[in-house]
Amino acid sequence: MATQDDFDLELYVYRTAKKLGLSATHGGTYEDPITEKPRQFDVRAGAERGNHRIDLAIECKSLRASYPLLLSRIPRSEEESFHQVIYSYHPPRRRLGTSVDPLDVAMPVWLEGNQSIYRPKEKVAKSTVQVGRNEKGELIAGDNEIFDKWSQALGSAGELVASANYACQQRERQQFFTCVLPILVITDNTLWVADYSQAGALEAAPRQVDEATLFVGRRYSSKLLPTYTLSHLHIYTRSKIGQFLDQVANDGNLWQSIFPEAAIQKAIEKG
Repeated sequence: MATQDDFDLELYVYRTAKKLGLSATHGGTYEDPITEKPRQFDVRAGAERGNHRIDLAIECKSLRASYPLLLSRIPRSEEESFHQVIYSYHPPRRRLGTSVDPLDVAMPVWLEGNQSIYRPKEKVAKSTVQVGRNEKGELIAGDNEIFDKWSQALGSAGELVASANYACQQRERQQFFTCVLPILVITDNTLWVADYSQAGALEAAPRQVDEATLFVGRRYSSKLLPTYTLSHLHIYTRSKIGQFLDQVANDGNLWQSIFPEAAIQKAIEKG
C-alpha cells in the first residue's frame, strides 16, 4: 500500500497537510482548461499569512523502483529564472452605470533572477522519462504515464490561478497576493537525476534524489483574465513532501522568498 497504491499516497499527503494546519481538499473535480471536460484532482492544499497565500495543486503517482523516473537536468538559464505572484486588488472607480473590466482586478507580478525562488544556474529538469528493463532484460523507456500525471497538476493549478485573480474581492481585502505551485509526489527511491553541463556533457552517473524542479513555462490565458505563467513543477518523494508542507505551514523564510516585498512593490509600480 505504501509503495504501489496511488490512493494511499494521496491520503498520506492529505493527512500530512491537515496535520500541519494547512487547508486541504482531497479528490475534488475541476474543468480542464484545454479539453473543457471535468477532471478529478488528487489533493489541493494551501496556507495564508496576512494578505498572502500559497496554493498547492498536488498530484500523486506510485512508481516501482524497477521503473523509476529519470530527470535530465541542465543549469537554469536567466530566461527560466522566474516565478509569478498574482496581485489581486480593488478595481479603479468607474463612472455611474459603467461596468468593471475583469482585467482591472488583478495582474501577474514577475519576480526574476535572484528575486525568484528559481535561481539562475541551479540544476533544472528539461526532460522526464521512466526507465527499466523488460522480461528479456532489455532497457525500455517511456513517459506517457508520468506526463499525464504532472499535466494534471498543471490543469488543477489553472483553476487555482483563475480563483486567485479574485482573492481580494472574495476576502474583502484592499489587496491580496497568491502564488500557485503545481506538485508531483512519487514513491520513495524512484526519483533519479542525470545532470548535464550547459555544453551538454553528462557530469556524473545518474543518482537518486528526493526533490527536483521541472521547467514547464505553462501559460494560462483567458479573455477575462490577465495571462499568468507558471514556470516550474515541483517533484517530491513521499518522504520529502512532508518537509515541504511543513515549510509552507511554518517557515517564514520560504514565505519571504516567494513574496519579496520590495521586489513586488517595485514591479507593481512599474505596472
